Amino acid sequence: MTSYRRYRAEFPFDARDSSELTVHPGDALIVSQTADGTWPDPAKWMKGRNENTEQFGEFPGTYVKLVEEFTVQDTPPLQPPVAPPSRPPVSPPPVSPSSQTPPSRPPVTSPRPPVTSP
Repeated sequence: MTSYRRYRAEFPFDARDSSELTVHPGDALIVSQTADGTWPDPAKWMKGRNENTEQFGEFPGTYVKLVEEFTVQDTPPLQPPVAPPSRPPVSPPPVSPSSQTPPSRPPVTSPRPPVTSP
């Protein structure tokens, strides 16, 4: 199980670089526990995801208010699909000698002019 906290932004904050998260009053922000199982200090910077914009970054903890704490059941990672059973190789059909040579074409004849006697 993973624990999260949902905060509501009370004040606007404009990100100053790519690591920060822009928030507007009313935005819902989701924060998870740190790797050691503790919660970030709300008097300092927090890292979270803005549910309205789906963006992730840091924002000042003093700009938000705690709404709720909730847990989510962890799911096992998806397993790669199982490969279908292998099939024996398929050989191409045998080639007969007559199919190796191109079909003969009738000779091209040009019409001859009529023979005239002097």
